[in-house]
Amino acid sequence: AFWPLAAIFAAALLVVGRRMVRQMTEPLQAMEQAAERMAEGRYEADIPVRSDDEIGRLAEAFNQMADAIAKEDERKREFLANVSHELRTPLSYMKGYSEALLAGLAKTKEEEKAYLRLIHRETERMERLVRDLLDLARLEGQSVPLERAPVAFAQVIEDVIATYEPIAAQKRIELACELDYDIIVNGDADRLEQVVRNLLDNAIRYTPEGGVVTVRLSRLSEAEGELVVQDTGKGIPKDQLPFLGQRFFRVDRARTRKEGGTGLGLAIVKQIVSLHDGVIWFDSDLGRGMTVFVRLPLVREEE
Repeated sequence: AFWPLAAIFAAALLVVGRRMVRQMTEPLQAMEQAAERMAEGRYEADIPVRSDDEIGRLAEAFNQMADAIAKEDERKREFLANVSHELRTPLSYMKGYSEALLAGLAKTKEEEKAYLRLIHRETERMERLVRDLLDLARLEGQSVPLERAPVAFAQVIEDVIATYEPIAAQKRIELACELDYDIIVNGDADRLEQVVRNLLDNAIRYTPEGGVVTVRLSRLSEAEGELVVQDTGKGIPKDQLPFLGQRFFRVDRARTRKEGGTGLGLAIVKQIVSLHDGVIWFDSDLGRGMTVFVRLPLVREEE
């Protein structure tokens, strides 16, 4: 009686053992195959997770890693596509007008000057785009550390407003400001100036003649201050607000290109604000202008 029972027990152990080995090896084989596909640039992975042990957790982690790599790859592809698209327009203008000049198609000196002005305009646009791209890459990679020091933020804002007053006057736009001069931010003065410049530049650019741009700096608490930049431009629809600050996002692509925007200004602003441990958000309705809110931590008096 012993040997038949032993044979049955051994057979059962063999079946269970094979099942356990298969349960362990199948995910490992799937991971090996997925790793080979990833080496070829295909990042999809759907490793079966059939247990809650080390193998199961490894398979789950592998799936998460593959998903993260796939998303990053898609983000890079989208970024490169956007850069190519943004560069294509000024390059085509420059090529077309330079060929026209070389072919002698400009009949008068005035036409030649007009072509040269267009080439110069597109060159400046490319220069701004490349500069903004490099700036954003440095900020995102934190390769340029912030030079933190106590900054009188109101003075920074006032200096920026002074540089924009002639532009606003030319468009007959009123620049109004309400600034709390006691607000001190522990930050990088140059980067904070860049935030104000980008926000003010956008506000003036999209505000029609006779409009108003208002800049307010106020203290919300001992620990937090708020910068508000408000314009009376055409605004944007509510459903577009979540996309503000994404690279190359424009509500009106054709109009923004004509006005010289690169679609990167708000992305740079968001990155700088984030590096200062602050937050930024937007409020707008189509036809009633845009309001940008920036909240930053302040230097406390006891500090």
